[in-house]
Amino acid sequence: MGKVYSLKEILAYSKESDLAIFRVDNRGEKLAHLSLGDAAQVGARVCAITHPNMFCYYYSEGVVARNVSEGSDQSRRMEITADYARGSSGGPIFNSFGQVTSESD
Repeated sequence: MGKVYSLKEILAYSKESDLAIFRVDNRGEKLAHLSLGDAAQVGARVCAITHPNMFCYYYSEGVVARNVSEGSDQSRRMEITADYARGSSGGPIFNSFGQVTSESD
């Protein structure tokens, strides 16, 4: 399936956004990083890799249905057709180039 690494340090987090930046104990291994991409356009193919309710590595595909700005800070949100379940927040949404373009909420 893959390797599991121990959490070494939490560098930053947002309880409101349910996101964290952290460091893992890589045991001296060189680990690949996730590349960041631009916001995906409506109709673009995307995929989600999430871990809903302790179910590891749930994969689904879809397209960007719409991009919206909302709230007082005009936060940008991307709505997608890829299926993901409760407990998936913070999981990466990838574009067709394998870049992270958003995160599930």
